[in-house]
Amino acid sequence: MISNPDSLFRAISIKKEEIDLILSNINTYYYEYEQKKKNKQGLHKLTKHGTPEVRVINPSIKTLKIVQKHINKMLNEKISAAPYAFGSVKKHSGISNGRFHQGNKFIFQTDLRGFFPSITSGEGYRMFTRFGFSPDVASILTKLTTYNGHIPQGAPTSSTVANFVFTKTGNVIADFCVQSGLRFSTYVDDLTISGPSDFQEMIPEILDIIRHDGYTISNTKTSYRTNHPNITGISVGNNYIDITDKLKEKIKNSHGKTEEQIAGELNYKDLVFKSNKPSLKAKSSRS
Repeated sequence: MISNPDSLFRAISIKKEEIDLILSNINTYYYEYEQKKKNKQGLHKLTKHGTPEVRVINPSIKTLKIVQKHINKMLNEKISAAPYAFGSVKKHSGISNGRFHQGNKFIFQTDLRGFFPSITSGEGYRMFTRFGFSPDVASILTKLTTYNGHIPQGAPTSSTVANFVFTKTGNVIADFCVQSGLRFSTYVDDLTISGPSDFQEMIPEILDIIRHDGYTISNTKTSYRTNHPNITGISVGNNYIDITDKLKEKIKNSHGKTEEQIAGELNYKDLVFKSNKPSLKAKSSRS
């Protein structure tokens, strides 16, 4: 892959001196803010102590942000995304993730709780070496893509690095699903498994695979259903996909929205509509 630091610096088009400057004071290249989490009803989630549940965001800034964008491009050029990965993967989206499960009656969905913070710097380093980067290059990449010992939420590289780290677990799940006649996809921290027949008895084994590598599932975002589920914001029918009822209601209410926001919502609706086969578009628009 890349065997020495000089080759890395050339690959990401950044001088060694700039990298040294960043690494000498990495804390000055991030800032932090908290984002309150919301449930499916749009209400703020509360902890068991009654305080708002928050997500800590650590966006990168200045030269580090530029470097991370170059690293992200380099990683995606040198490493192929797993076939089951749809989130933050070129030519894929929530729409294609929903379409992937189209036609399967039984759907299992879960969410990896605290996904980015749960991926440590050590796991990032081992991922880089697993994909062929030399130890010294892997060490530099780890320092440039992790913060406070884990993957930061808000950095350009975080979703890509998380996708590649998760392949260690994801490949095991994918093999299990292939052997069981199931379809499996990830959308960063959202996992979806579907099948033409009831596979509920297999779910404990699937959860064991996930937990074996230290991941925790979100119980409130875990479900097993058969009736037109919503997958990454898409309502999936047997022969068509559509926007969710929640988004339909949101589009109807234009109060307080800018023209750009309204146009964005309508454009997304149109993208979903156009992704259906021509013979099914009329059905999608009526649902």
